[in-house]
Amino acid sequence: MKSFRLASVMRRRATACWLVFILLSAPGAAQQPAPLAPVELQPLAAQIKRLIETLDYLGAPLNSSDRQALEQALNETDAAWANRAVQDALDKHRLVDIHINPEGRVRVAQGGVRPELVERGWRTFLVKVRNEAGVTAPLEIVSANALPVHARAKADSHSPLSHNPRPSITESDVVNRWLEISLYTKPPMRQRLSGLVFEYFIVQLYSRDEGKREARLSFHVGQGTQDLGLRNEVDILFTCQPSTDVTLRVLDEQGKPATASFIIRDAQGHIYPSQAKRLAPDFAFQQQIYGKVNQLSTPAHLMRYDIVVDVAHDLVDLYSTVDTPSVSELNMWYHTLNAGFRPRIAGETDFPCIFGQRLGMGRSYVQLDGRLNFDAWLQGLRDGRAYVSEGKSHLMDFRVNGLLAGTRGSEIKLDKPETVRVTAKVAARLDEQPNEFIRGRRPDQQPYWDVERTRIGATREVPVEVVVNGQPVAKKNLLADGSVRELAFEIPLERSSWAALRIYPSAHTNPIFITVGGKPIRASRRSVEWLLKGVDQCWSQKAPMIAEKERAEAAAAYEHARQVYRRILAESDQD
Repeated sequence: MKSFRLASVMRRRATACWLVFILLSAPGAAQQPAPLAPVELQPLAAQIKRLIETLDYLGAPLNSSDRQALEQALNETDAAWANRAVQDALDKHRLVDIHINPEGRVRVAQGGVRPELVERGWRTFLVKVRNEAGVTAPLEIVSANALPVHARAKADSHSPLSHNPRPSITESDVVNRWLEISLYTKPPMRQRLSGLVFEYFIVQLYSRDEGKREARLSFHVGQGTQDLGLRNEVDILFTCQPSTDVTLRVLDEQGKPATASFIIRDAQGHIYPSQAKRLAPDFAFQQQIYGKVNQLSTPAHLMRYDIVVDVAHDLVDLYSTVDTPSVSELNMWYHTLNAGFRPRIAGETDFPCIFGQRLGMGRSYVQLDGRLNFDAWLQGLRDGRAYVSEGKSHLMDFRVNGLLAGTRGSEIKLDKPETVRVTAKVAARLDEQPNEFIRGRRPDQQPYWDVERTRIGATREVPVEVVVNGQPVAKKNLLADGSVRELAFEIPLERSSWAALRIYPSAHTNPIFITVGGKPIRASRRSVEWLLKGVDQCWSQKAPMIAEKERAEAAAAYEHARQVYRRILAESDQD
């Protein structure tokens, strides 16, 4: 479960370009390769046709003169002449020459093509290998400049709870890891060498940066195949052309700023910016981009995911639900409500981090008056004039004593204990026959929220419960045939409380708060004790990973949360 504030800015660069380079086997850049025995015409023609087809698909076709030369060569009956013509047409483009000698050792030298890349874009290079050993292993390319720029920090080996964790990737590592490389081995290309005396592969390079950047490329065909003296490596100075800034301004149907999700990819499926080269605030495991750091996160008020701490600082508008196990989500939320805090809930899919199937696995249904308006929808979500669901059950028009949830602060003031009337329009939809696969899954297995989990036995009914201070106090069964029905409950209240409706775990309303005799909600000492222990538990796990210069400020924030909970605990008299 995550807490969050609502803000969004998006600005990113996107450029996709292609370049071709060829790796030709050669003992050294200054030496001419020894004459090759000709490749027979039929396999030669097959590999060149695959090459041309793939380059066309990748948007990096050969120029017309080279293409014409290749077509003429493949129509020849003289194998030796055809071999020379193919190499004459392609060798002029080579960036790197690879030579596998008769002992299977790999040597590499830079070729003569201009080494140019483009910032935040991919370029594609052809690979030509001279294979005197007839090796048929996969060709591998590696580079220290293409290593990841993100990894978990490592604690001191002498102390698992080190107070000064060592980052596994330094700032200089990030600077040097500007490249991404990938051999293109999808059909019709192949992953393994064929064993022919020369053949062509394709490799794609991505540059994070603009300007001059040097990379060391290493090639091998298995452990122990590197030549002596590091001759399987080549250092190449690239010129990375700058990309063009693109500003995305997102507006709704009324021309007002709105939020949106952008996934930028080219025809070959490459994601921009490259996920492997992303730094905060973007995530490598997500395709979409986030833009600038949230404006609500400042040195004085950093955004965190320690909900028990954030709630005590009054920094939580909403809890996300439906995207993690329901027991954990509602347990945390119920405890904070029992302590007198008033955060609302919203449905979240967390696509594609948690759910990769589709958007809308967790939904927020907001009740609006009049025409749909994004600002009004957002305000309704913040006010709690909404319920969450996975979309198969609904709790509409939830009211207590006629007060609609999310209006007038969702608060009813009673002078003395009395019975309140809870009403709602409810609906659910179940298939006639149970889905045993979903019914049999543990609460911590997806789908976490699903109306099938609520089915009563083998019937087509589900329970609609009134929840007061985290406990179900009344229940009525609902036929889940998709029809909307009105339900009403009479609930006696002896003290200040919160109340909500649920079809658990499928749908849940936001709460309505009922104060009795002007007293705040202090529903459970055990809830406050749980929150207080939660602060200590979070600190024990987070403190060792907090940098020394930030630890004092973090400790003060946690201590403030403890003091808030201790004060509430002193005011609580109910277990």
